[in-house]
Amino acid sequence: MAGRNCTILPLLLLSLLLVLSFIDTGASKQYTLNVPRVLLPRVPPSGVKSNFTLKSDYGCFNWISTKPDVASVHPVYMVSKTGLKCSREAVLTPQSTDAVRLSTIIIATEEVTGLTLRCDVYVDTISRIEITTRTRELLLEEEPEKFEVRAFDDEGNMFSTVRGHVFQWTLLKDEDAESQQLVPESILSFVEFRDSSYSVDPIISSIEDEGQQGDEVLVSGINTGTAKVCVKLAEKIWKSVAVDVVKLLVIENLMLLPSADVYIMPYSYVDYRVERRKHGKVEVVSMPSEQYSLELLNSTVASLDRAASRVTGMVIGSTEIVLHDKNMLNIPHAAKPSADIHVVFPHHIDLDVLPGHQWVLQVGKQYVFIVNLKDTNNHKILITKNVLLVTEVSSDYFSIHYSTANGSYHSVTADEPGKTYLNASINQLKHPETDEVYPLPVPLFKKQLIEIFHPITVMPGVLLLLWDSKNEYQYKHQLKVIGGSGSYQWTSDNVDVVGVSNSGLITSFTIGQANVTASDTRNSDHYDTAKVYVVPPIEMSFISSRVEIEVGGSLYLPLQVLGRTLDDPPMTLPFYDCRFMGFQYSLADEAIFNISIDHNISLSSLPPDACTFIKATSIKPGHTKLTLTYTHGLLELQASVTIAAYPVLRSIDPEDFVLVTLGSSKTVVLEGGPSSWVLDPSKYFRKLVPEVPDAVSIRSIPSSSLTQHEYLVVCKKLGEQTLVFTVGNGPTSKNKIPADETIAIKYLCSLPTSVSVRPLSPEMTDCPLLREGNLDTQHVLLSNILPYPCIPTN
Repeated sequence: MAGRNCTILPLLLLSLLLVLSFIDTGASKQYTLNVPRVLLPRVPPSGVKSNFTLKSDYGCFNWISTKPDVASVHPVYMVSKTGLKCSREAVLTPQSTDAVRLSTIIIATEEVTGLTLRCDVYVDTISRIEITTRTRELLLEEEPEKFEVRAFDDEGNMFSTVRGHVFQWTLLKDEDAESQQLVPESILSFVEFRDSSYSVDPIISSIEDEGQQGDEVLVSGINTGTAKVCVKLAEKIWKSVAVDVVKLLVIENLMLLPSADVYIMPYSYVDYRVERRKHGKVEVVSMPSEQYSLELLNSTVASLDRAASRVTGMVIGSTEIVLHDKNMLNIPHAAKPSADIHVVFPHHIDLDVLPGHQWVLQVGKQYVFIVNLKDTNNHKILITKNVLLVTEVSSDYFSIHYSTANGSYHSVTADEPGKTYLNASINQLKHPETDEVYPLPVPLFKKQLIEIFHPITVMPGVLLLLWDSKNEYQYKHQLKVIGGSGSYQWTSDNVDVVGVSNSGLITSFTIGQANVTASDTRNSDHYDTAKVYVVPPIEMSFISSRVEIEVGGSLYLPLQVLGRTLDDPPMTLPFYDCRFMGFQYSLADEAIFNISIDHNISLSSLPPDACTFIKATSIKPGHTKLTLTYTHGLLELQASVTIAAYPVLRSIDPEDFVLVTLGSSKTVVLEGGPSSWVLDPSKYFRKLVPEVPDAVSIRSIPSSSLTQHEYLVVCKKLGEQTLVFTVGNGPTSKNKIPADETIAIKYLCSLPTSVSVRPLSPEMTDCPLLREGNLDTQHVLLSNILPYPCIPTN
């Protein structure tokens, strides 16, 4: 018993491996065969056997036939990567040669589940055959059509296949086409599969290699006309089976153009042409032709010039023109290309413009003006060269590139904005041959207003809206538009990303891209589109601006935030608005400035490429570094800038003006203004500049205070002027927009009208000179009279 168990285990393992090797996701589906019954023809003396394949989509089967002498079954195996075999297909082969109906049962047993499937197979004699095809009308010299034989038993059951049997296919004359002179072989021909684009069965190919024909053939049309195709079984055993015949019509793929109904006026005409379509190409058939001819069914309404294929209108009415093929005469149901012709008077003029069909035009765009004539039923009338239309196009507003001689077609470009008119009229007709002019019963006139506007431009053309996943604020932006009629329709092609209002106000919803279009409501062909991207920030920095301010003042520091478009390759562009980003800030010295972030600032006050301001209000003199930070998840952006505050510039001595006499000097003391820039002091400057340079001499003198500025000013000429003091920093890479401050001092140099003397020493009382009388009439050298210095005063 133990030995048996050891033998069984490998067998179970082998079965399990077989299941795993061919397991299918469709294993839960029902096992079925492709057909429940098969009917095969009996084997003739030649030994030809028509095989049929049974199939199942799932499982692995063993196949048996209950009567292999009637029909045998042969498995077709698949081999897995592990070398195991599995059969889901089996080939049925008839074996019976008897002229009676016999049957067998094919049993397919699934190897793992034990499920049994059944197919009933019958072998019988062919009683009738029939030709099948998709069409009985062939196009001349086009791809051949496939014809196939179906076989039936005496009860009308169709055989599952007759593949492998040899058939005789022949061509016969169509007795109904009495006037046809062509033999059938000049109308139809058989084409071998190897010479066509059809895929060929190997059995059919081998039959054709032997110079015979199988149950499928290809037939091609080589000339217009009608003929018959006949088929019968080739072997003598089937001589009692009747032949089958089908009638085929070969037509040429011809078109008579124009093919639609044509409306013409008396004395105007229409030229017809015949086109042949062959192998996907179009060629014009030269007319008149030996094979083809045109016929006008009512020659009273119009006349036909066969040499020119031209029909000329004569009187009001209708007629038909027909194209005849001499090979198709008297063939019933043979379609003939034809067209209707109507001779009418015009009822009104219709004006049209392309593109758009709207008379609201755009400067710089090219248009076509078309003048149409319509009858009372609004049918378009063909305007030929002899129709005398008068059309007026304003050269003040249009450049005219081309106009037809009859005035019905004008190619123009709109040059100037404004309003103008297109005028068209007709009052007479001209005979195409005699040039004689005939008046219209009712002259026609049409006037069309044209409005021309500048092109529509949406601004900005490319816009980045900030996607701040930190607070998911919905940013908005008002798009601007110029040009057009002034009435616009706004649309977004991705409303899940960007919405747009009737006024062009866009709102961001989620990350992505959208095209926002403003189109003119009076002509939708006039439009412009802005590309809008809703994307996260990738970089931020402070834009160059003033970074120095006097104490008590405020700096408005513009911030730029960049994003990247979703194009390939992407573009890096600044955001227009970032006021609601969740910034954090820090100051190296918090005692110098107060920082505030205002969400309600006006975007119009921002410099180009900035999306918000950071406000810094100075508290006391000094400098510090401001750092702005934005973080969300792994994203961290930083921007920093150095800012400075300085005391207000003022004059200490004098407070308002200087009064000196000729040759005397005065020390001017000022305080405050910008200090040298901490990051680059090389461009720091301060200067006292006189209005009249040759009237004074100025010399800078050292000051004991870093915030004070001292100058010694000596009067060289009498007069009044202004001394201007300026202090600040010049532009550097570290301070591109530096600050400077200026103050003006009034300076007066004049002769004294009196002199007063006062002692410098507190012990002295009056100066003796004061008792000597009128100084205006005395020339006194003060140093000879006084043993001590005196100071003259005004």
